[in-house]
Amino acid sequence: MSEVRTVDFSIIIPVYNTPPSDLKRCVGKIMQNECASWEVIFVDDGSGEETLTCLEKIGRKLPQVHVYHQEHGGAAAARNYGTQKATGRYVTYVDSDDYFLDGALDEMRGILEKEDPDLLVARIVRTGGDFSAQMRGAHYLTGGEELIDRLRKYYLTFEKGPFRSEVSWINRAPHGRFLRREIALSMPYRAELLIGDDMIWNFDILHPVRTVVVSDAPVYFYRMVTGSVTQRFHENLPEEMHALLTAYRDEISGWDPSLRPYFEPAAMEHFSGSMRMYVFSGPERSRWSRFLEVMELPEWKQIFRDLDLSLVHGRFKITGFLGKARLKHLLYLVYKKHYRR
Repeated sequence: MSEVRTVDFSIIIPVYNTPPSDLKRCVGKIMQNECASWEVIFVDDGSGEETLTCLEKIGRKLPQVHVYHQEHGGAAAARNYGTQKATGRYVTYVDSDDYFLDGALDEMRGILEKEDPDLLVARIVRTGGDFSAQMRGAHYLTGGEELIDRLRKYYLTFEKGPFRSEVSWINRAPHGRFLRREIALSMPYRAELLIGDDMIWNFDILHPVRTVVVSDAPVYFYRMVTGSVTQRFHENLPEEMHALLTAYRDEISGWDPSLRPYFEPAAMEHFSGSMRMYVFSGPERSRWSRFLEVMELPEWKQIFRDLDLSLVHGRFKITGFLGKARLKHLLYLVYKKHYRR
């Protein structure tokens, strides 16, 4: 009786009304690998006919592609569903309008075969170009708890350094992650979080992980798409943000005390998200009142009061200063200029 060979990668791709051209490109890039074995698991999240027709055509043409369907429940639920269907040694997640760079799976397979980690973390890019030389010449670190703590701090601070440059970086979504399937099954995305579930997932998976490889290889092209969940108006965003910040606080409370002051600087980015998704993407006539609503929430008042400005970097420095000083009109004008359409 022949032994069934486990594929190297289960590539889980949530799909919601993605244009066929994007779907074809996403799969086409995966096919540009010569050594790595893979399966693609498309999870349709309640798409329309055009997208469904394209998915079915791809599935009929390629035996490595499997198409599943669910009622519209969001990317987190789709990723969890896809993980349940995965058979690969490692699970990785791709957004349907993004793609892997050519040969990325072959390169990552080589590292995984050599190091056998629980988790491999690689970089994304957002500009076009030939990154093949950087990918093949990439360096990587292998480690345990100390390296995991460095990742935790980086996810909070997003500072430039060994995990981030001007050209490529480790992001705080699931992109460029290659996680042992057994761990992925034990650590599902928190579908109850309507925003930020992928960021919290990055913290969650570090708990069972014992060995991690962090590579500076650019492997994933990430596109900013108009109308995505982080770009459109969220009527209930204050409640959604409260749930996310509560998850952050609960997570950080169990960390080394030296890392806990980084909660407030990390929250600053989510405050900017509030401006984009709740204030300036909504009805213009009520923007100021929505801004004041956010500013007067006790949670945000406390965050600004506790904020250590010495830990705030880059473009969030002015936000931190104006918010801490309660200079609401000036802060509103800063965001109004930033989000001007």
